[in-house]
Amino acid sequence: MFFGNKRNDQDKKRSQRVGGVDRANEDDVYVGAYGTFEGILSLRRQLRQTQKGALCLSLANLVLLCALLCCVLLRPEPVYFGMSRDMKLLPMTPLSEPILNEAALKNWVSEAVTLSFNLDYLNWKRQLNEARAHFTRKAFVGFALSLDREGHLPLLRQQRALMHAVIQGTPVLTRSGVVQGTLVWEFELPLLVSYETSAGRISNNAVTVVAQVQRVPATDFPMGVAISSLVTTRRQSIQ
Repeated sequence: MFFGNKRNDQDKKRSQRVGGVDRANEDDVYVGAYGTFEGILSLRRQLRQTQKGALCLSLANLVLLCALLCCVLLRPEPVYFGMSRDMKLLPMTPLSEPILNEAALKNWVSEAVTLSFNLDYLNWKRQLNEARAHFTRKAFVGFALSLDREGHLPLLRQQRALMHAVIQGTPVLTRSGVVQGTLVWEFELPLLVSYETSAGRISNNAVTVVAQVQRVPATDFPMGVAISSLVTTRRQSIQ
C-alpha cells in the first residue's frame, strides 16, 4: 500500500507538471496572438494616418495649382516706364499708338513751327538750338540747311534783321498712318514770315509749311512726338 500511494503521488506530481507546461504554452500562445492583433491594429492606425497625410498633401497641391493658374490667367498686363534725361519716370506707349489727341497735336505743331521761324541776327544760334528739341536729328539738320540755302540766315546776318512767324490758320491734318511700326502724321500750316530791321519791315512772305510729325520715345522727347520733315512753299510775297 505504501508503494502504491507513493506511485500515485508521483503520477499526480507528473500530471501537475504536465498541466503547468500546457497552461504555460497556452499563455504564450495567447500573448503571441494578442501581440499580433495589437500589431495589426497599429499598422491600421499608421495606414490611416498615412492616408490622411497623403489626402492633405493632395489637397494642398490642388490649392497651389489653382492659385498658380489664377496668377497666370488673371495676371495684369505689365506697365512699362522709361526715364527722361532729368531722371523722371515716363509711361511707355508703343510707337504705333498716339500719345496726344489731335487737338493737342495741332497745338504742339503750331508752337514748334512758330518757334523754328522766330529768329534774330544776334541769337539765331541759341534759338535754333532751342528749336531742335522739336525735331528728329535728321530733320533738324535738313531744316537748318534749308534756312541757309533759301537765304533766311544770310539775310538775318547781313541785314541785322529779325524774322517773325505767325500762324494764319489752324493746322490741317492731311494724312496719318503707321509706317514701319511708327505712327506718322502730316500737317499743312499757313504761315506768315516777316523780316524787320532797325529801319523798318523789309518784307512779308506767306508760305505753306508741310510738317511731318512722328511718334518717338518719350525718353528722348518729353512729348513723345517730333518733326521728322519740314518743307516750306511760298504762296506770295507781301511788301
